[in-house]
Amino acid sequence: MEYLRTQAAHRLTQLEALDAIDRLTPVLQRFIDRERRLPKSWQELVAAERLAGVPADPTGVNFVFDPAVGHIDVSRKSTLWPLPGQAAKLTLPQ
Repeated sequence: MEYLRTQAAHRLTQLEALDAIDRLTPVLQRFIDRERRLPKSWQELVAAERLAGVPADPTGVNFVFDPAVGHIDVSRKSTLWPLPGQAAKLTLPQ
């Protein structure tokens, strides 16, 4: 029974991470729409969008950002990796 509780708690925390990524996606999209390109790094996005810092997952590990494709995900160092499913897709500049 404890295993089920532990797994359920883990999955709920993964869902919280997915929700956080979903909240970051419009921030990233706003940057793309304004600058007509992807940010080069978290640091550029944090500065341009006046974020408090590099966003972290619910366990406190910073999210990773792939500037080549604009993908936000949990770090492989996070106990939440890999997340189930996919986060929202962005509209990239042409």
